[in-house]
Amino acid sequence: MESGAKVKLRGVPVGRVAGVEPGSNPVRLKLELYPDQIRHIPANTQAQIRATTIFGAKYVDLIYPEHPSTQYISAGAVLQSRNVSTEVNTIFHNLVDVLAKIQPAKLNAMLSAMADAVGGRGERIGEATTAANRVLGEINPRMSTVQADWRSLTGATDAYSAAAQNILATVDAFSTTSATIAGGLQALIENPDQLQRLTVNPELMPLATEEMIRWVTPVKEFMRTAAADTSVRGVPIAKGESVYLSYVSANRDEEVFDEPFRFDVGRNPNKHLAFGFGVHFCLGAALARMEVSSFFSELVPRVKSIELNGEPELIATTFVGGLKHLPIRYSLR
Repeated sequence: MESGAKVKLRGVPVGRVAGVEPGSNPVRLKLELYPDQIRHIPANTQAQIRATTIFGAKYVDLIYPEHPSTQYISAGAVLQSRNVSTEVNTIFHNLVDVLAKIQPAKLNAMLSAMADAVGGRGERIGEATTAANRVLGEINPRMSTVQADWRSLTGATDAYSAAAQNILATVDAFSTTSATIAGGLQALIENPDQLQRLTVNPELMPLATEEMIRWVTPVKEFMRTAAADTSVRGVPIAKGESVYLSYVSANRDEEVFDEPFRFDVGRNPNKHLAFGFGVHFCLGAALARMEVSSFFSELVPRVKSIELNGEPELIATTFVGGLKHLPIRYSLR
């Protein structure tokens, strides 16, 4: 952990680490919180040290309490970390468990077996030691090259750390596409007239794909930070303030969509924002559309009947998600 590391609450940056105070006692971190975020942090909040990836930088994750205090955090408050000594305690606990299970008689038998194994083999052990010494003699002159290789590896790990978020974003695309397919199937089951319409008119598939994406909206929300003072529909937003973007709400906007709460496989135009907007537009949009369209182009003509066979279950999430279980009963043509 270094000075300048991020402090986050529910994934949103709310401050930074202003200083680290090492010592024989537990290490103390001095946190500098953004003034506009104080009102979102209860006084009984706890902290935990986390890392973005295995090679990534550490940050302080503020744990929102199950029963938040009515008071906000204030200057000079002391937060208790939940993982300062966990690893050390775990190591000693496991070590004590191992020592408690050692049986002296068996340990003695094992040591005797080891002594028998090496007995009379002193000459070969000596030869092996000499050979190892020769190997080390060859390696030592090359240590500068080894050190250079390690420095190069450091550069590679730094590059991995910088790319980690993009890699995770790529993996997240798998879950968004599967959520769209499952949610689209549920919409067709619950709107059999639209399923029949799509079956009879397969040329509607491109429009149906867009409607499924709008209907499901697998990315539910994002938080952004205002880069300058502005206002939205008369509501002032100051520079540095956090702004909540609800894509689900945008894709049900009555001013943009006719009957936005109706699933319509022929909806046109369909100016949904499920893929974001501007510089944040999803790079995988074309691939996602192709996957959804390909799946239903193969499925719909083959389905003779389909219905729910239980209660659908959603993933508990406020970010990316959709259905966890969709029990169905079906027959094919």
